[in-house]
Formats: sequence, C-alpha cells, structure tokens
Amino acid sequence: MDGYGEQIEALIQEARLLRQHTHDLILGNLKILASQTNAEFILPRLISAFHEAYPAVNVELTTVNSREAWANRAEADLVFLENSQNVLKPPAEWQQDHLIETEIVLIARPDHPLAQQDVVALDVLREETIVWREEGSGIREHALNALHQQGIFPEVHYALSGLSAVRDAVRYGLGVAFASALVSPHQQQDLAVIRLCPAIPHTLSMVYRTPGSTALEAFVHKTHELLMGYKSA
Repeated sequence: MDGYGEQIEALIQEARLLRQHTHDLILGNLKILASQTNAEFILPRLISAFHEAYPAVNVELTTVNSREAWANRAEADLVFLENSQNVLKPPAEWQQDHLIETEIVLIARPDHPLAQQDVVALDVLREETIVWREEGSGIREHALNALHQQGIFPEVHYALSGLSAVRDAVRYGLGVAFASALVSPHQQQDLAVIRLCPAIPHTLSMVYRTPGSTALEAFVHKTHELLMGYKSA
C-alpha cells in the first residue's frame, strides 16, 4: 500500500508541475478598459490573482467611465463597465458576461439629516443638492433614469469626474451623492451609506473579444473563478 501511496503522491506532484509549466507558457499582453467602480472594487484583486497564476502576461488597465470604456473598446481586449441604457448590446465579436448584481446607494456626511435613516425614498431627493459624476458615468445614468421614473428631474449643478472627487465633495458638505453599494469600508470613512427606495439596480459586466487569445481566455476564467458565489450585501 505504501508503494501505491508514493506513486499517487508522485503523480499529484507531476500534475502540479505540469500545471505550473502550462501557466508559465502563457505569454502576451492584455489591455483593459474599466469603469471606476469596476477599477476600484473588482480589478485590483483580480489582477493580483491573475499575476500570481500567470506572471508572464502583462496587464495594462485604463480607468474611464462606462460610456468612454464602451466607445473605445476597439483599443482593448476586455471592457469592464456598468450596464446603462446608452451601452448597446455587444456586436457579434464581443461576449458580455454579467458579473455582479448590486444596487446604488446614497452617501452623505454623518451629520446630514438623511444620515439618520437607514432607507430614504427617492422623492425626498427633490429638495437635496446632489453631487453628480460626469456625463458617461454608469452610476449617474442609472440614478437619473430612476429619478425620472419617479417624476423627478433634478438640475445638475455639480458634476465631478471620478468617485474620489465625489466622495470628497460630500465629505466637505457640498451635498449628497449616489454611489455603488460595493463601496468598501475604507471608502466609507467619514460617510453615511443610505439605501434607497425603490432600489436602483446596478450591474457590473465584463465584455471581451471572441475568439480571444490564450491570455484573454485565462483572464476571463480567473474573473469568474474569483467572483463565483459573490453576493452583494
């Protein structure tokens, strides 16, 4: 029996070495365009995990908003975006996978009156100063569509480029803002996170070329492996 055990262990070790050798053989370059929510929440962990498995593949990430990511897809191998009405169904040479279903929330200073509530109705926002993302942002378009459906047509007085700028503006008391519920504890620092009613759905998706290179196929597989079973809080 000991002999069989040693043979099995040797075969397992051989399989591990073969797998590592196969990973080392995957070479190439990947260009990724990503919306800011994807770039903050998904891609740092994903690129790190991918590099550990496939160290010979170079990855270049450019962060833009969803509209810009889709408009410039010809420059990339993968596009990570937030579904919104201006993003059309991908053409035949692209495959779209939905990754995470979550929702949009409101962020405010802890001393803001709305911060005392766990959930607020969209109608309450008629009288609020809202700090918006720039045009082309998936979060902005989702939120505006939801408000329009409630008969609310806010004027956009403040539009800032990037999640960090919006969060800082809220911290300094400029107003409240919409953000993804995926905001991390670090990003929530000095901010209250408030759910909305009705909820505003928010979907993060990955769009990639088909057929793709071996490196691209490996990245897509690693993405699904990393996010498998994820449930938004």
